[in-house]
Amino acid sequence: MREIIFEVTEAPEGGYDARALGHSVFTQGDDWDDLKDMVRDAVLCHFDDRETPRVIRLHCASGAGAPCPAPTRPDKGTAASPLG
Repeated sequence: MREIIFEVTEAPEGGYDARALGHSVFTQGDDWDDLKDMVRDAVLCHFDDRETPRVIRLHCASGAGAPCPAPTRPDKGTAASPLG
């Protein structure tokens, strides 16, 4: 698989929820950087080595039209990050 896309929403209790489109993968994070780490871990746990997507995309689905937060830890890359 080449890539997987997650729809990201703000959780009512704070933080973010992420649900993979077309796959049974769901995770949560306290903040944007935590969510990216949790999504990557969830993908690595869900797929075996041959099926692991090379790219993870996070799509912010904000009902209020607010943009997704920018990364705050430059060492963690961008919203589309390769696994490898």
